[in-house]
Amino acid sequence: MRERLRRLLPGPEGAVFAIAAALYVVLAAPGVGWMDSGELTAAAWSLGGAHPPGHPAHSLLGKLASLAPLGEIAFRVNLLSGVAMAAALAGVVERDPRRGLRPGGGAAPLGPRRGAGLHPR
Repeated sequence: MRERLRRLLPGPEGAVFAIAAALYVVLAAPGVGWMDSGELTAAAWSLGGAHPPGHPAHSLLGKLASLAPLGEIAFRVNLLSGVAMAAALAGVVERDPRRGLRPGGGAAPLGPRRGAGLHPR
């Protein structure tokens, strides 16, 4: 019974993805924001290239997101960016053998073998 319940519930990375995605969806800009937002939105809509390096994955996925019947095109692309960021956070938690948080608070360092630490010791 426990094993079956464990398979139904998301792991820590699933919980981080759900919480982060919900937060990013609620806080997504309703239109074009500042900096590169307009350029990346226009590149996604027209399947053009943004400034170097071009961001081809974002442009292709942004085109798919822009076809959804939901708000402005910029809002749809902003939602895509939020979901992508939530997936990146879930990947960090999944990759961390200590599952993301230290007892003292803050993110656990990734260690010298895997990159720079996220929290000073």
